[in-house]
Amino acid sequence: MLPDGRRLHLQDGPIDLVIEAFGSPAAVQAAYAAAMRRFDGLLDGLCAELPALRSAARPEGTALVGPVARRMYEAVVPHAGGMAKVGATTDVPASLGGEAAPFSRSREKVPEGRMRARPAEPGGEAGASPRRVPARFAPRPSSGAARHLLPRAGEGETADTAAFITPMAAVAGAVADEILAAMLAGAAAEEGARGRERGPLTHAPLSRAYANNGGDIALHLAPGERFAIGLVDRPDRPSLDATALFARTQISADDGIGGIATSGWRGRSFSLGIADAVTVLAATAAAADAAATIVANAVDLPGHAAIVRAPARDLQPDSDLGDRRVTRGVGALTAGEIDAALAAGVAVAEDLCRRGLIAGAALHLAGATRVVGARLTDLVEHAGIAPPSPSGGPVGVTALARDRVSAGFSEGERLE
Repeated sequence: MLPDGRRLHLQDGPIDLVIEAFGSPAAVQAAYAAAMRRFDGLLDGLCAELPALRSAARPEGTALVGPVARRMYEAVVPHAGGMAKVGATTDVPASLGGEAAPFSRSREKVPEGRMRARPAEPGGEAGASPRRVPARFAPRPSSGAARHLLPRAGEGETADTAAFITPMAAVAGAVADEILAAMLAGAAAEEGARGRERGPLTHAPLSRAYANNGGDIALHLAPGERFAIGLVDRPDRPSLDATALFARTQISADDGIGGIATSGWRGRSFSLGIADAVTVLAATAAAADAAATIVANAVDLPGHAAIVRAPARDLQPDSDLGDRRVTRGVGALTAGEIDAALAAGVAVAEDLCRRGLIAGAALHLAGATRVVGARLTDLVEHAGIAPPSPSGGPVGVTALARDRVSAGFSEGERLE
């Protein structure tokens, strides 16, 4: 337990979870015990399927069989094949303590299985299938407008780069979803056993719960409950004080949001784009994780001289990105260049909203912000974000606060 006595910290290799549950003492204790049981061996299970997890996702199916691996695949496959395709970034930390940290305990190759993944049957194994997408996220026909705005092949990039995503793009969110599912199942089992003694339950075993995996967060809200969330725009500048947050907003159970994730070149992951941070709200943490990857990669100025890139393999030999060039530095950009890069990301985020894959996104680059999705419009009021510029910027809003923080959870930041 962490010193506050409320939150539980679980860490194994690159997985770094902070979890918290709200409910009766017995339900909370059962949730934490279930989380610890599920966490045991979780990384080993992922390592056993690592070659397949590092391979490009294919819409026609997968050999992945583990529940977390299948969560990962199911989150990224909407972005593979004929869908809007921008690239991928692994949410495995590029470095821990300044050194390469591959997502494995050994380099031993494990043969891929021959089974095709399939969704879990109702009532089946926790974590085998994603949560149902809320009706408010229901897919609508895409105008296709985003497709021609996707980044063009530029320095070190190829057409394959623009169509490449692996299940690793959703690993952090999928792990958070899996642990949250275990927490809810554990609390329900405990309350169910107590209910047989006391009569039928009149409330949810846990009113609220979350699993925060390095900033990618799976959320549970019982009917009538709410979470306050804080947003930052620079993951490399973690907020140590809630007053330093760029914005705060609330989500309720009625919103159907079960996941928040952030991606960008300044975070702990590799990115093909130049966004400082892109935070996405979605039905699951894995879905948010994959979408944040896609949108962050779309915020780009291919071939720009001020952008420093390097092959992912040179930085992390076993990266799933191979020789694809990831962003290592972004120099001075003009206002027009910032606007153009964000416009490309906004187009992709809006397309994902239209397709029902996300509820909203906040995109940040060099002090400028764009917000997509009706659920995030209250950021305009609470964060002092200015209206769109009269010069005809992309749909969204522009933040003028260059030095404030604005989109994404800092590690260790507590939900309220």
